Amino acid sequence: MSLKRIVQNTLKSCLNDASDDLGDDLEIDIPRYEHGDYALNIAFKLAKKRKQSPHIIANEISDTLNKHSNELRAEVTAGFINVKLDDEALFNYFSNFLKDQPTSNNTDKIHLEYVSANPTGPLHIGHGRWAVIGDTLYRLLKTVGIDVNNEFYINDAGNQIKVFNESIEARKNGQTPPENGYGGHFIDFVIKENKTKCNVEFVIEHQKETLRTLGCTFDHWFKESSLDKKNILSAIKSKFSHYVYEKDQATWFKTTAFNDDKDRVIKKENGELTYFAADILYHLNKIDRGYQHLINIWGADHHGYIPRIESVIKANHSDTKLTVILGQLVHLYKNGEAIKMSKRTGELIKLSEVMEEIGIDATRYFLLEKKPEQHLDFGLSIASEKSME
Repeated sequence: MSLKRIVQNTLKSCLNDASDDLGDDLEIDIPRYEHGDYALNIAFKLAKKRKQSPHIIANEISDTLNKHSNELRAEVTAGFINVKLDDEALFNYFSNFLKDQPTSNNTDKIHLEYVSANPTGPLHIGHGRWAVIGDTLYRLLKTVGIDVNNEFYINDAGNQIKVFNESIEARKNGQTPPENGYGGHFIDFVIKENKTKCNVEFVIEHQKETLRTLGCTFDHWFKESSLDKKNILSAIKSKFSHYVYEKDQATWFKTTAFNDDKDRVIKKENGELTYFAADILYHLNKIDRGYQHLINIWGADHHGYIPRIESVIKANHSDTKLTVILGQLVHLYKNGEAIKMSKRTGELIKLSEVMEEIGIDATRYFLLEKKPEQHLDFGLSIASEKSME
């Protein structure tokens, strides 16, 4: 049951003596934050019938509510009844909500993975959205006593790392970067500021600092390079012998056995391993570490990856649960103009720059304003205005 419905039922139960005309569904609205959690306009609806002013009726209902409920507190503002939820009520609701989920168990050890940006550039506003959503979920789970760890998966292996390093060397030597290489101000920033670390480690530290500033920290930073890549294919074949086969000089995983729309390649014709191969090993690693519930926060473009990972978990014959939160992109605007974001060309506004311009609290607020599945239009000019709006 939703929190709003619980509040409606509580209000109706408390207000039976105050009015016999509440109807089947008590209408409640969301007021400005400073006024409370919910607002009722019932006093205006009853004014004509009772032949009393809304203010008198609102005070009567408010007094009744405060007398009968320990979880709700009511105050009257210009005839409106503003209701605030007690902190303990919120705590109890969220705790019970989690326990009642069919895919959850209060004793499960949960692995929560989010952000997981490539270490080839700065974090942008999209990464910030997943960071804040993940961090908020992590804090809520921790607060109500759930055994949860959060993790940032570092994609520090693969062709993108090779191209990133080649792009830096090309810029240092005044040469043209490789095809699909990286450019822009961040490459110059790495060259200027990185004196002691390898390029990837420098970027990882830069991303960590950005997230720390945003108020997001992680229990684990897991490097893709720590996976046993040399034996990855033999490990997958050994673990999933019934679902791995050879075809057209490539190696495939039979994900169609688990309702995927087609089988997926884990080793290409040229001998290169796919991202899916590393993802198989990574998710098995999570399970081997004792996690019974895996929660991944991904961008909407990863929708097709869900059946693949589900196939791996089912083929593993484990009771592990998988929850994937898919989120839409953030569209950044300034003075009404859309801002393009590309780490390849360097045309982006960094997450750290957004925080500097509008503040950390405002950044977190605006990134949480809409549900993950909704597109978020982030207007820098509006966000920077210090106003009630």
